[in-house]
Amino acid sequence: MSNLRKLQKFLPVGALGISLILHLAIFLGISGIIIIQAVAPKVIPTGDYAQQAPTSDIPPPPEVPDEQPSTPNPATQEDAALDAPQTPSFSIDQISSASASSAPAFTIAPPSALPINSGATQQPQTPEKSANTEKRNTAPRTMSNPFGGNVRQEDGAVMGTMYDLKQTADRKPSSYVGDPNEAGMNSKNSKENEANNGYHQFLTKFVEGGWNENSLNGFYKVEKPIGAFQLFIPRISADDAPKAFNAERYVKPKRWVIIYRGSFTAPADGTYRFVGICDDILVVRLKNQNVLDGSLGGVSNSIPREKIGPAMGNTPGGTLWAGSWFQLVAGQTYPIQIMIGEQPGGVFYAFLLIEKKGEEYQSRQNKDWGPMLPVFQLAPTNMPRYDAERTGPAVSKKAFICQ
Repeated sequence: MSNLRKLQKFLPVGALGISLILHLAIFLGISGIIIIQAVAPKVIPTGDYAQQAPTSDIPPPPEVPDEQPSTPNPATQEDAALDAPQTPSFSIDQISSASASSAPAFTIAPPSALPINSGATQQPQTPEKSANTEKRNTAPRTMSNPFGGNVRQEDGAVMGTMYDLKQTADRKPSSYVGDPNEAGMNSKNSKENEANNGYHQFLTKFVEGGWNENSLNGFYKVEKPIGAFQLFIPRISADDAPKAFNAERYVKPKRWVIIYRGSFTAPADGTYRFVGICDDILVVRLKNQNVLDGSLGGVSNSIPREKIGPAMGNTPGGTLWAGSWFQLVAGQTYPIQIMIGEQPGGVFYAFLLIEKKGEEYQSRQNKDWGPMLPVFQLAPTNMPRYDAERTGPAVSKKAFICQ
């Protein structure tokens, strides 16, 4: 085969290969130029920096002045940033080169304090008052009934529960039922006298035994309690006690007891003692200690009793009794229990006052009647209308109001 035939046989293939090689060479050349232009300025040192010897030392951070210039309120800055968001005026290089001590301190506001960016201009919001800074409710309470009413312990009241010792829990006659048809302090009925003595002895055992309320479970208990902010009941009929509990159909007005339970917070430091009287039963227990027996005839010989003066100077009646001294610390909360009761029926009254050691009080009409002491109040409470020194003692115009 001649050389020309051989060339003609392979010429098409050779031309295609040559074309492919030329295109590949052109593509590689253009790609190389692009890569070199993109990378070369960042990896090839130029100018003075190219003449310096490489070193591993890191230049020190810029010095920070001892006194920092005053900055605006961070909360105001945050509000402004939220109201009108914009790109930061500082660069990434500035952040990386600043020392930790010179960096601004940022605080994160609670979610409730952050305004919602709705596009409108937001006004700085005032932080909500905490529970500790809110003012207490100082509006005087009104007790429509001196025994108590439809209030809660959360309102600051002591809650009173009535027990009828004449009835068992299932409303059958108890051993203290006496004669249902007779009442009165001077009764000569043997059943009544026996029942009154038994009632009194039971309460003595109850007080001296630590106020074990399980011992009351055997007696009829009025279902719904009532709340009171003070114990100041002028001379009234003993019938009004069951009426205060809406239980006059089930509870006769004798040989019942009401036990108030709750707590109070002392408004001031000091040494105090309770002063009071009740016709017939008044005992106060504070911090699990019996501190006052203001009962007409006394319930426990273990509780100190000091005469202060007549309960009602112009009316025959009982004597105001002072109990044992105790310490109170302002701001501390103390549990308290108060028991009042009526033995034979008839007239009823009850007063609970408080005296601070070292405090000077104005004397009543007659100095022998004792000082005008403040009423012990769990909250500011209006006083009932009464005839001072005839249906109740004259008292200080300023009550002892617990927090």
